[in-house]
Amino acid sequence: MARERIPEQEAIVDPDQINNYVRLSETVMGNVYRDVVNRATKLTPIAGRVLDVGTGFGMLAMTLARKNPEVEIIGLDVSKQMTEAGKALVERRGLSKRVSFEKADAKEMPFPEGFFDAVISYGSLHHWVGPERVFDEINRVRKPTGMIYVADLRRDQPRIPLWLLYLFVRVRAGRRMAGEMVASVNAAYTPPEIEEIMGRTTITEWQPRHTFYGINIFSGQK
Repeated sequence: MARERIPEQEAIVDPDQINNYVRLSETVMGNVYRDVVNRATKLTPIAGRVLDVGTGFGMLAMTLARKNPEVEIIGLDVSKQMTEAGKALVERRGLSKRVSFEKADAKEMPFPEGFFDAVISYGSLHHWVGPERVFDEINRVRKPTGMIYVADLRRDQPRIPLWLLYLFVRVRAGRRMAGEMVASVNAAYTPPEIEEIMGRTTITEWQPRHTFYGINIFSGQK
């Protein structure tokens, strides 16, 4: 049985915490972002205008942009500090022409209906306050043929591999970052909880693509 869910804060604004996330993503999480992109693109080709929800400083967006030169990505995040860090990163990596950022609440996206060819997200779902509203907004801003791929941690993952991961992150990124990783797992959802959430959204066609360690939600079109 999964432990009781302990929600995390919606926005990450602390500069030290942001720097820790950047270091973790660049040293430990690179393979994870590549795996998410590979999983999404194997389900359906991604091209055109893409929205990355809860982008943080844009690691998923940058990973997709490097893999596919045909995409233009907007990263949406509620944290101004995160989006400013992302702007600096994409500039240094020469991706600023194809990766941009929008500081906004995902429950009230500043985009017209049917604006995006695809919507992606990784590691953000467990931060969303009112995830049903966010999914409804995702559904609103995607085109009728637009895909959705939302991936996150899962709270009911096995304990022993989780603690091995904790030790690995602690060695590579420090005790605080390792503790935050465990907190994110404790804030994540389980597959049955995802079923309940999706049942309360406007997304009627979707498939669970969950893995041993993660929640994966796919919708190929409206």
